[in-house]
Amino acid sequence: GMSVVRLAEFAWSRMEPAEGRYEFGWLDRVLDLLYAKGIEAVLGTPTSTPPAWLHARFPEIYPADKRKYRLGFGTREQRCLNNPDMRAYGRRIVEAMARHYAGHPAVIGWQTDNEFSANLCYCPICADRFRAWLRGRYGSLEALNAAWGTAFWSQEYSDWAQIPLPWQVKCGDYHNPSLQLEFRRFQSQTTIDFQREQVDIIRKHAPGHFITHNMMGMHNAIDYYGLGRDLDFVSWDNYPISPWFNAPFGAPLAADVMRGVKQRNVWVMEQQAGITGWEMMGRRPPAQWLRCAAWQAVAHGADTVVFFRWRSACHGTEQYWHGLLNHDGRPRRRYHEVARFSREVRNLSTDLDG
Repeated sequence: GMSVVRLAEFAWSRMEPAEGRYEFGWLDRVLDLLYAKGIEAVLGTPTSTPPAWLHARFPEIYPADKRKYRLGFGTREQRCLNNPDMRAYGRRIVEAMARHYAGHPAVIGWQTDNEFSANLCYCPICADRFRAWLRGRYGSLEALNAAWGTAFWSQEYSDWAQIPLPWQVKCGDYHNPSLQLEFRRFQSQTTIDFQREQVDIIRKHAPGHFITHNMMGMHNAIDYYGLGRDLDFVSWDNYPISPWFNAPFGAPLAADVMRGVKQRNVWVMEQQAGITGWEMMGRRPPAQWLRCAAWQAVAHGADTVVFFRWRSACHGTEQYWHGLLNHDGRPRRRYHEVARFSREVRNLSTDLDG
């Protein structure tokens, strides 16, 4: 009953193993096979995982933490979205993908990056851009000092270069709250602008495809309404019994918030498919729970439910993040449960559409 697959959202090093050398043959073979089986595909842009060769050439792409220390390689999202080299190489891989797959019959749409958050980087580039952003917002230091009440703790600024980021300081993180709020707004807008560059490229080269992004329910580090304006519709990732996602608030509330971003139905781009976990293993979903949670998403406005993931990963950080198939690839209870859900959705689709 599977009809759509999302893939390639973390595959930058496979699509561009060296600078300017694009290798799409492996992905072509996958998409050709899907198309032959009547399965459509959503491609993810891979900018959440810049490859090692890019960091080796431009180490300034690594984000800096509150202590101004550069973070290193070994995870994902190890990038500053204000860095001009990150922006340039991100545009290049997205354009190469969009040009190559604009006409592939299996591809119906795109997911930008993966699970955007605010660009909470504290590097010199972010500091310079933040100050320029503040100058455009307030016009003068007099207006900024008055609005922020910087007379408190003798924080009045006489030069734009004096304005800090909310770095870790003597009293911890207890900066002026107006500074902290504006920094969050600025970095949220940074992420929105980064996505807009990708949206513009895809619309230019693949105008017949939709563009969406997998938001994270009640995640609060970014303005989802601003992020959603450039999208055709909102997608979101639904892990109702995962400690990392929406469990404290409940999936129904998260689903309603996601549907409200654009006041229209959504996709669930990642629906929990089993046990979750990175460094440690999470809870095992009880029997029929996957089917129940998927139907709950449909009841709250999901037009499509895509499970994450198909097969449990045999390598890397997400080996404990289980898919519909276990590591041995054999269909068992979870697979059959979701296959039942797929049959039910297909039988009711004419009544459910919209």
